[in-house]
Amino acid sequence: MHKGIQENLRKGGYSDQVYFYHVTFRLEKNRKDLTHEQRRFISRYLESTELTNFWSLLAWVVMPDYVHVLFELTGAKTLSQLIGRIKSKLALELNRGQEIKSSVWQKGFYDHGLRTQESLLETARYIIANPVRANIVKNVRYYTYWNSVWLLVA
Repeated sequence: MHKGIQENLRKGGYSDQVYFYHVTFRLEKNRKDLTHEQRRFISRYLESTELTNFWSLLAWVVMPDYVHVLFELTGAKTLSQLIGRIKSKLALELNRGQEIKSSVWQKGFYDHGLRTQESLLETARYIIANPVRANIVKNVRYYTYWNSVWLLVA
């Protein structure tokens, strides 16, 4: 956590600067059809060196219909620019080789700013438990498309 935020929170002060974000973006038209190959590609891209200058990725999961990411915003000018860049790159790659190019993602995204270490860990747990809550697997160990800097497998 950035030192200034930590100090303001300890003093009971409010800081409107948010550095950590939980972001969700979904497939368009309630589709739930990301293939295993597509989820593998998205997973690799999220952890690619292409994005390391813009964020510090803390936890993520790629589901058949959406992506959750928890990260610290580092080098991107704005959150919208970063997520727009990611969605655009992924859409181009997912549409590559198809005769009919289609919209991949819903417009916009859901974001939530986080300010405390405790909420980071709770959010990471929430994110990686998605495949279990969706009844895709009984234990997240058996789901391939996630990661966390905390490796929260029980």
